[in-house]
Amino acid sequence: MTQSDTQNVPEFSVIVTSYFEEKSITEYTDRLLATLRGMKRPFEVLLINDGSTDKTYDLHRQIFADNPEVTHAIDFFRNGGQLAAMSAGVAHATGEKIVFIDSDLQLDPEDLPKLAAEYDKGYDIISGRRGNRKDSFLRKLPSKIANMVMAKVAGHSLTDFGCTFKIYNAKLVKPFDFGQFKAWNTAFVFREAGKVKEIEVNHHARRYGESGWTMTKLLSFLFDQATGLSRRPFMWLSLISVALTGLVALRLILLPLFDFRVMDRISNGLILNVLLIVILIQLATTSAIGEFLFRVYNRTEGDPIYTIKEHLQREWSSKK
Repeated sequence: MTQSDTQNVPEFSVIVTSYFEEKSITEYTDRLLATLRGMKRPFEVLLINDGSTDKTYDLHRQIFADNPEVTHAIDFFRNGGQLAAMSAGVAHATGEKIVFIDSDLQLDPEDLPKLAAEYDKGYDIISGRRGNRKDSFLRKLPSKIANMVMAKVAGHSLTDFGCTFKIYNAKLVKPFDFGQFKAWNTAFVFREAGKVKEIEVNHHARRYGESGWTMTKLLSFLFDQATGLSRRPFMWLSLISVALTGLVALRLILLPLFDFRVMDRISNGLILNVLLIVILIQLATTSAIGEFLFRVYNRTEGDPIYTIKEHLQREWSSKK
């Protein structure tokens, strides 16, 4: 008997987020449940419909009715985004380990035992890395930029943060209190982790529909991650400004003693170009600060990041 059995909590809470997945969700959950049952370790599955208006949630209802291991089926009023759906899953998960994997069939649920075997070696997080990724260049390029930003925030040099196939220690995740008023943030969780490992998982071309990650959503996501670096940029900007001020003051002090110039000739064109650069830098800085303050304001207002239209749930039991 495992520790999970004696405490009557599952070992794994597998969170499945769906957005217009009516063509893939049945095959996906059949494969996922077969894999989990084959592992013979206590588990629960949570289904989150991120505002899909097709038959995705109707299928979630049926899957919930047919499978006692599915403890939650949640339907949003409107699309809140994948991070909101992940937050809803985390808020209701009761397992010792939290598992994420997309339901669009680009990833194989059958790879879960491989991730679990690595996790059992004492890691806090096991993260999938999409081998031979079957996405277009226009999808891969922003992903590379996101990986660089997230690596700086997280403090771990992973190559594929964007792969949602991951296993987390729930004790690491739960203190963040992700849920209706706080969105999931992968990099922030990684930043608190001690031992993490990235292992390769299978990846397939998307068979149905299109990704919900638009360029606008990606840019917003990147800014959210960059706020995790907010202390360092402001600190370095302050130090650089102080250093430059000191150099200018030193030049003014030494000017009567040493006649030196940075440039022998300064034209009106040069002055105009410098002014233009300064104005653009100020505009970019002001816009970034404004966006940062706007996001802080939204958080203090306490507006929910998702609203639940219907929630089917049952208590988990080790006797299922």
